Amino acid sequence: MFEPGTLVQTYDFSSDQGWASLQGTGWSVGIEEGRYHITASPGTGNIWSYRTWTGGADFSVEVDVQVQGGEAGVVSHFVDGSNYLAFFVNPPEQRYHLEQWQGGQRQVLAEGESPGLRSGPEAVNHLVVQMEETRVRLLVNGTLVADATLENRQPTSKYGFVARAETVRAEALFDNLELRTQP
Repeated sequence: MFEPGTLVQTYDFSSDQGWASLQGTGWSVGIEEGRYHITASPGTGNIWSYRTWTGGADFSVEVDVQVQGGEAGVVSHFVDGSNYLAFFVNPPEQRYHLEQWQGGQRQVLAEGESPGLRSGPEAVNHLVVQMEETRVRLLVNGTLVADATLENRQPTSKYGFVARAETVRAEALFDNLELRTQP
């Protein structure tokens, strides 16, 4: 799928390419069968894995995600576990939401339904997060679902993946990651 901007980096997860492979009590992250895999037991909350982007403040993250439980998506502007921006999709409910965490406090910036979200355990959804100054645009399978403005954009260049396990086990597989500079 074509996105605007200059393609700077891609990951196909055929090798670790610097991505974490870790596990803790009730969670794991790492490459499995050519995709990046995050799992979390119920009650674990948000589990993420991130990398550092060196291409500038305005960029886009584009990835295919298969959510097999819970909800999952893209984390951007990751400062630490209390300060980041996360875009989640919940395919069975055909819902999405964008949340900003600051000082451990969550604020939902955008949420809604997207009939274009594919559901089912084998369904793959194509997510795009475009960051430009304080503006964030979210696309699901080529359709713009949200256009939000950040009141306080954290100065960081870390991005990655996130899965949330609240009442059910979370499992997500990520593939075909592309990073682009914004025009």
